[in-house]
Amino acid sequence: MVPSVSTTEPVITWDFIIVLRRGGSPTLAPFDAITPVSAESGNVAYPDLAEAGDTAADQPACYSSTKAHLFNGQSLRMEHHGRTADLRFVQFLTQFQGNYGNASFTSPMRKWAKEVEDLWNDGQPGVRHAAYVNYASGFEPASDWYGHEPWRLERLRKLKATYDPDNRFGYYCPIPLNSSST
Repeated sequence: MVPSVSTTEPVITWDFIIVLRRGGSPTLAPFDAITPVSAESGNVAYPDLAEAGDTAADQPACYSSTKAHLFNGQSLRMEHHGRTADLRFVQFLTQFQGNYGNASFTSPMRKWAKEVEDLWNDGQPGVRHAAYVNYASGFEPASDWYGHEPWRLERLRKLKATYDPDNRFGYYCPIPLNSSST
């Protein structure tokens, strides 16, 4: 949401960072023709580019949401049909990521994301809700992350109890150790 533009409609934003020696860019002409509600432009020296684009290391776009995650790239390339949740075959992914330093934004962001999620899910009757774990909000039930079939979480709990009983790898969207957190 961008309250200065609309409190009820989605707002599309984009950034173009280009080097121009003089004049405008023909590449941007179609975007300029849209006649946006608002537009900002400016010139900055190269060293100030990240700060101007809100992508400096201390700005929200660069907050680490996976700081504790280390993945084995080879295992990500393997396909495990029959052992992975149905989500692997869903060809649509959307991500709501709100990383703001101001904690007062957290509740409105979660509320808005939930409203959009509900609209999306209500438009797909009969489709079970699923959330790809790397992009999950963390507020879904574990069955949405790891699959709705009971055997999936049972198997994961057994593996967790055997190989990580102290929950040392219980970072984002952890495997629940008991069945009450499904």
